[in-house]
Amino acid sequence: MEFDHSCSVAAPIDAVWAAMTDIERVAPCVPNAHVTGRAGADNFDVEIMFAVGPLQTTAEHRITLAERHDATHRDVLTVVATGSDGDTPPDATITIVLTQATDRTDAAMQEVSGVAALIGDDTLAGFAADTITTFATNLEALLAPVPPRRNAWVWGVYRSAATRCLEQSQWAWPGSAP
Repeated sequence: MEFDHSCSVAAPIDAVWAAMTDIERVAPCVPNAHVTGRAGADNFDVEIMFAVGPLQTTAEHRITLAERHDATHRDVLTVVATGSDGDTPPDATITIVLTQATDRTDAAMQEVSGVAALIGDDTLAGFAADTITTFATNLEALLAPVPPRRNAWVWGVYRSAATRCLEQSQWAWPGSAP
């Protein structure tokens, strides 16, 4: 079974590519996911809790960066999951291809087999759309430039200058010893 998904992120393609190929950095962008371990250079253990309709489960996933093509911004992930009840859902292969739009980066994702095969088209459609939208929003927030903290910097300079002035003078609060 095959599913195609896409999203856009307001960030340059190189920044998105760097994040997408850094599983430890990007995994928390997936709702309810976190990295629990690493097994080698390209193998990561990720725990994801998800609910689709009445089904709610937590699954451990071994995500492997199977292929990485920097020149074409394409990578292939293999995902092997184990459910909290010990069941092993079908493995998944996910291909991700990035393309630069004018002011955004578009990501096309294709999943072959995997949980999608288990759940089916209708149930998965809404869940996948919501998950991909949340992932894109979280990734965009992760990659957003952090504005400088000017107020904190100004206050720090002021406080340092005031402290130096007080230390260098014999001034004291009225009623206190000089």
